[in-house]
Amino acid sequence: MRRVEYFNWWITNEVTGRRVQTRYAMPVEVAMAQWPGAEPVEGSLDVREIPETDAELAAASTSAWQRRGLPMGRRAADR
Repeated sequence: MRRVEYFNWWITNEVTGRRVQTRYAMPVEVAMAQWPGAEPVEGSLDVREIPETDAELAAASTSAWQRRGLPMGRRAADR
């Protein structure tokens, strides 16, 4: 899995000229493409692990119960 750093950003509102914070986090590449000169908000770093292969995606998508080999749904004693 690759690690991607997400931040909230300080941007300049084109209409009002005021400096505002984005409401959502995005990676550096996206922020710079949309708002050249954007600055990351200090303390807003969120590191996410993004699956790159089908096997990594499947492992990340399964529930914790499946990864532990525990039965899902009804309890084992009820079966």
